[in-house]
Amino acid sequence: MKGNIVYEEKGRRYFVYIAISFILGVFYSIRNHININDLYNLKRYSAIFFMCTIFLLVGTIFMLRKVRDIKTDIILTYFMLLFFSLGMYRTAFYENVQYKSLKSSAEETRTYTGVVTGEPALSGSGKTYGFSVKVLGYEDEEGQTNVDGNIMLYASIKEGQVERGDVISFEVCLKESECAPYKGGFSMKSYLYRQNLCYSAYTKNLEKTNKEYNPTIKDRLYDIGYTIQSGVSSAIDKNFGEVSRESALLKGIILGVKEDFSGEQYENFSKSGLIHIIAVSGMHIMFLFNTLLYCMRKLRLPKLLAYFIIAPCLFIFSATAMFTPSVCRAVIMMTMFMLAYILQGEPDGITSIFIAATIIIMINPYAITSYSFILSFSTTLGIILFSAPLNSYLKQIVRMSKLRASKKLFIRGLAFLLNVIITSLSVTISSNIGMGYFGARFFKRFSWGSIFANIALLYLAGACFVFGILSCAISGVLPELAKAVTIYLLKPMLCIINVVAEFFSKRIFVINLKTPPESWFIIYCILARMFHYFLVTKPIQIGKSGLHK
Repeated sequence: MKGNIVYEEKGRRYFVYIAISFILGVFYSIRNHININDLYNLKRYSAIFFMCTIFLLVGTIFMLRKVRDIKTDIILTYFMLLFFSLGMYRTAFYENVQYKSLKSSAEETRTYTGVVTGEPALSGSGKTYGFSVKVLGYEDEEGQTNVDGNIMLYASIKEGQVERGDVISFEVCLKESECAPYKGGFSMKSYLYRQNLCYSAYTKNLEKTNKEYNPTIKDRLYDIGYTIQSGVSSAIDKNFGEVSRESALLKGIILGVKEDFSGEQYENFSKSGLIHIIAVSGMHIMFLFNTLLYCMRKLRLPKLLAYFIIAPCLFIFSATAMFTPSVCRAVIMMTMFMLAYILQGEPDGITSIFIAATIIIMINPYAITSYSFILSFSTTLGIILFSAPLNSYLKQIVRMSKLRASKKLFIRGLAFLLNVIITSLSVTISSNIGMGYFGARFFKRFSWGSIFANIALLYLAGACFVFGILSCAISGVLPELAKAVTIYLLKPMLCIINVVAEFFSKRIFVINLKTPPESWFIIYCILARMFHYFLVTKPIQIGKSGLHK
């Protein structure tokens, strides 16, 4: 039947079920604040559960030797329960065991030694500077004791007095951070934990020391990323000649850095629903991947060699973005796609995104409480599920195949323009479906204007990303050419993006919403599933009588 939308259903994704169970276990343990005593009880009960279920499983499989599907479902159910428990273990371990040495020194005033791992920034009060510190140890009457953990330290210092990489000595009394005082309130504990920080403290006594510090591999990666980020920021400032709205936007597009944004400019991107342009995520990784792959093809390199060159570049770029959840998710997914092509398999977006989620949450369970994590994964999942069928459905409606087959140049040009519009529209609508519930819950608004703004800005932002990196790369060798690219090519495009963001941030394009209750999430998922079912199972025909189902 010509014109039908046909989709092949993949086999059952067993890993996805297990990953969802693990994520739910992490979410349950964070929500219910499992303490160390609960962890010990959990071990005992889990051991009993394991022994009972293993006997039940063996007996059931023996009785159902010839019923393969039932045996598979029973095994899958067992592993889902097991990984749900492992999710709770991971959170309890993160809270009670992983930084046990540092936590054992808390509740008493001690003189600690640590290395500054973050650039000092002025706090909200304007009276202190805050920066992250990796604590190395403390001194007491018994001598030097080594500890492991990271804290957020605030101190009344002068600008430039402390820099990233300095080894300092400071006196503080570390105290347990507070959870949310009421349901839905701000939790300082979660805020610190999702940044791999144990405590937040203020010190009056801070001194630099001459002690040496041997950075770990993880520290070196962050140092490399920070060095590249600083170099790119300096090159952008040099090419523009001044800090402006356009230079701030380019830093946001390339690095996700928003320090130079004015309050009004940031608010414009937030209200217009275009904040994803200045938050390094899958869009930026895709731009970088396609650019690098294009260069590799021009050099006539084999695909396998090209992927082995591109993979480290993506990893370094994620370090430049400071390994945020959104960029880590995108790099892991892209790595899975390249691995699938190398192994001559078919990449599966749904499996890849849950592999990325599992890896990130295993490293830091509290990443699941991050807006960046939730919005990035929900948006990407929406694009994976809805973009392709919605794109095909819209193309069937406008009779894209007939337009492309036309011999008239004007009609073929119109077909090309419609293809660009429909592709952008499909991606935008799909991403909004994915993050719809969370956007309403977090921001209490729906920016419907972003559906149309993204049609123009997705490709424009991609061009700014590519030419922005190019101008920074050549700024040290050909400074005049870099400035010309910046002034005559990048600046007008960046100005257009700023104007569009300002226009679509107006009240007419924003619908204010009430915070939906948690129970509505299930209803929203059911409605989204119904819409997905409609797209993939209701083909359309275009005949002489027109459009019908």
